[in-house]
Amino acid sequence: MAEKTGQLELRNWADAYLRDGHFDQDKMLALIQEVLERGPRQGFALTRLVAHMEWALEDRPGVDDLVEYETRLNYVLPRYRDPVV
Repeated sequence: MAEKTGQLELRNWADAYLRDGHFDQDKMLALIQEVLERGPRQGFALTRLVAHMEWALEDRPGVDDLVEYETRLNYVLPRYRDPVV
């Protein structure tokens, strides 16, 4: 029910971090911003975003960009009041 109403959205690694078969920090940052901006448009007071990064332990294309991505993410998240874990 929660997925049908838009209250819950689940994405696997291939649909989030590893779209097109590799990690692209620009695409991931854009996705996070899109998700956080969509919540209020759908009438939700907060979006709770939880991400699992186990894929980064594997030898995946783009994994070397994670430190830069996390640094850039630190500049994006303060724009929103949503909890991100």
